[in-house]
Formats: sequence, structure tokens, C-alpha cells
Amino acid sequence: MKRLFQANFEESLNLLDDQFIKFMVDDLSARKVYKNRMLKLLFSIIGILVLYGLTFLAYIVSKGDGGDMALKPLQINLLPQWLFYICALIWILVVIWSLCKRFIELEVGFSILTVTLYIIWMLFFVNLFFIMFFANEVGMLTFICLNLLNLLVICLTITNKYKALLRVLFSDDTTPNKFEVILLKLGKYSFIALLIWIVVKRLFPGVSATQLDFIGLIFIIGMLLFINMISILLIVYCFLPYLLMLFYKFKFSENYRIYEGKTKEEWYGKKKGKKYGN
Repeated sequence: MKRLFQANFEESLNLLDDQFIKFMVDDLSARKVYKNRMLKLLFSIIGILVLYGLTFLAYIVSKGDGGDMALKPLQINLLPQWLFYICALIWILVVIWSLCKRFIELEVGFSILTVTLYIIWMLFFVNLFFIMFFANEVGMLTFICLNLLNLLVICLTITNKYKALLRVLFSDDTTPNKFEVILLKLGKYSFIALLIWIVVKRLFPGVSATQLDFIGLIFIIGMLLFINMISILLIVYCFLPYLLMLFYKFKFSENYRIYEGKTKEEWYGKKKGKKYGN
């Protein structure tokens, strides 16, 4: 049975025909932020501080120091500081490993790898944060159902994309199936809807006022679902295929260098040219 990571060099070239990978390559190649290490360091620090802020807020509320709140959070702290430190340590170790392995041609690809892991980390913390603060308002059963729905969507999406990538790698059939076409349209319309919502919030601030009534809770749940779905689709349909391409470019680096007609210095850089070029 064929696996995603068992293709040879010639078969891996079929990934270049994948529409999602083409989009990612064209889009990311024009973004200098993924090659600027100072900007990446700045964004990494900000991102970690944001997640620590969620952890610290959860700690304060769990200690009863949150003052008068309209919400009634769970008494148990679902975001303990030790969990933050473990996740941060894992992410930092992956970043250090990627810094040791990356070279010029794959600079953007390894940056996307760390961004993907950060998004997964962020989703994990955001969902725990929402459960802790809103479970008493909508009921724990509701959040269990929402998470089961999220898991179902994740499983179906990954399974469908896994099969699609197998078709791309090992056959000539690269036409997106109906599920992928629907998701592409859904993604476009979702981003348009989000943009419209941001404009409305900007023009009419009163529209986004938080209210702990039925409508307000439905809005909060809807936003959580929206964030989860968009993030899952982004990771599975954009980042994962791109990371698969990264895997094969790293595995067959010399083959791809020759295929794209680049010198060792252009591909690896001056320092790593000798190490990877042999």
C-alpha cells in the first residue's frame, strides 16, 4: 500500500501540479516576512506572549481575583502554567531543530512548519479558554458536542486530503474532487464574510457589544466554530500539502536543485553548500 512519504523523486514532482501547493508557493514567495529573521523573532515573541496572556488570565480568574464578572467561569483552571511551559518548550525545540536543518531554498518552508505548529498550539489554548469561561453559560454538554464536531471535521478533512495527495503523487489524476471544490468556495466566501464583519464593526461599534443573552452566546459559539473551521481548512488544505513538498525537497534536495537549475550556493548558501552538496 502506497504512503505519502514513500514516493520517489519522479513521483514527488507530481506535487508541483497540486493547485493548493501552487497557490502557496506563489503567495509565500512574495512575502519577505518569512525570510526576515528579526521579524520572525518579533512575531514569535508576540505570539508566545499572547498565549501566556490567556494562561495568566485563566490563572487570575481561577484564583477568584477577576473581580465582578458577568460570566461564571469553571472553578477548575484548564490552562495551568505548566501546560503553557510544556507547549512552549516543544515549540522552541522544533524551532531550534528547524534552524539547524534549513537552508536558503527551504527557509520559507521551515518557517511555515513552525507557523503551523503555533496555530495548532493557539487553537488548543483558545478552545480551552472558551470552555473555561463559557461552559457554565451554554452548558458543558454543548462544548463537548462542539469539540466532537470539530474532531469529526478534522478527521474527514484530513482523510479526504490524504487521499487527494495520494492521487496526485501516484497517478495522473490531479483534478480536485467535489469536496475540495466546495471547500475552496467556502473558504473564499468565509474570508469575504469576515472582511465584511470587520468593516461593520469598524463603522458601527455598537454592533459588536458583548451581551450575555441568548443571541450573544450563539454569536460566541459561532465565532469559536468559525475560527476552528477556518484554521483547520488552512492547515490541512494549504499548509500540509506545502509541508509535504518541503519534506520531498529536503529528502531529494540535490535532485530538486538540479531540476530547478540552481547552483549549490543559490540552493544551500555558502555555509551549508558543502554539507548538503556531497
